[in-house]
Amino acid sequence: EGSPNAALLLVQPNSPLNETVPWKGIDVVPVGKALAHMGMRIDGSDLRTRLWTPGWGAPSRLIIGTKGSGKTLTVRMLLLAMLKARVDTVHGPRRLVAPFLHDPKRGADYGAFRRQACGFSITSDTLHLIVEAFGREMERRYDALANTTWTDHKGRDREGERPFDPSTMGPILSLVLDEFHVDAKDKALMAKLDPMGRKMRAAGIEINVATHLATIGDTGSQGFRDMTAGGEAWLLRTTMALNAALATGGTLTGDPRALPRAPGMVLHACGEEATMQARVAYVDPEELYDLLYDDSNRSLIQPLDWPQETLDAF
Repeated sequence: EGSPNAALLLVQPNSPLNETVPWKGIDVVPVGKALAHMGMRIDGSDLRTRLWTPGWGAPSRLIIGTKGSGKTLTVRMLLLAMLKARVDTVHGPRRLVAPFLHDPKRGADYGAFRRQACGFSITSDTLHLIVEAFGREMERRYDALANTTWTDHKGRDREGERPFDPSTMGPILSLVLDEFHVDAKDKALMAKLDPMGRKMRAAGIEINVATHLATIGDTGSQGFRDMTAGGEAWLLRTTMALNAALATGGTLTGDPRALPRAPGMVLHACGEEATMQARVAYVDPEELYDLLYDDSNRSLIQPLDWPQETLDAF
């Protein structure tokens, strides 16, 4: 006891990850603790993703997995959580996240989400338009924050220094890039993402990258790599070695190549938390559709409350 070499050995004759993990759902969450259930960790605790941390921002995500590993499942659960999450405001519950989806496979795996996404893209040209709009909105938000005036506890007039608040200043903008290895070769696109990567988080803007190849290090964008390393890494089963420092921002306490061959098995790395094996929750496709649409095929998702300034930026 007290030795720096002490270790805890967790012995599990029956792993809690052997069975499918049901999704617990999400509705109204406090803006100060906006966490979404995503599955179960191997110690039996909930696997969660941070949607927003006050004063810090919105974490971007790197999702790596080979065919059949559960990468699409993970993206679907992430999109579902984004669409359902709401926060309390003085005007009642409001949507927290505005997801945009880009899929070079023309949305074949995301049919239920194509009408729900705020923007849906299948071509490089449209993706460039979305990224450019994100960039304009990021600059607008920082201008608004810089020009905010307020009175401190001593009655002094102050400017700036207030963090972005998605419950009052507009939703979190989230871009989900599936099959990213296709677009990572676009140097013009990466040139637009690079300056955003270092400063968009605190303005309530995030990018989620899903790919079956560990191509992040080949993009030539240091800002983009910092963005993913500073957020969350979801490492499903792969067929190649990964650069742990690049993917997680720290030491990788496991090899995703050795994960069990069950869809959704993942190593989750998030900030200072310990990287831990987990299993992504599963929702039957029909049940998932019922969470998004009623029996008349009308959306069950609350419309977004867009600030006019954001619409102008887009």
